[in-house]
Amino acid sequence: MGGIVWYDGVGMPFLRYITETPGIVGLRVEQALRDCLCVPPSFVAFERYGTILAVANMIRHREHRDVAPDQLWSRVEVEGTRGSIRFRRTVGDRIWLADLAPIQVVDRDPENASNYRVLHIENYR
Repeated sequence: MGGIVWYDGVGMPFLRYITETPGIVGLRVEQALRDCLCVPPSFVAFERYGTILAVANMIRHREHRDVAPDQLWSRVEVEGTRGSIRFRRTVGDRIWLADLAPIQVVDRDPENASNYRVLHIENYR
């Protein structure tokens, strides 16, 4: 039976949502997580931290009672771990979407599984 065999995910492409050069918030969060975990954090940790920042910012805007609840997302603008977080929606659409961080297609280097090889980057901002 032929086919590709991957060991521990080495050489298997996957997506990650992270910037090449993190900003101040990203660097600060990365260091704090490294100190706690003793390993580099995954992109998921950065994504979740940014989510918490965005929701907290939206809740703060809730103080403005003159703003309709569905319009609060338009006021969210916060520096996250992967850049500025803002929300937008297409005319006529009811759903607010966050601007996306760059998407990378990466794999683990077969020579050194702790290193990632970036195979492709797509920017959506």
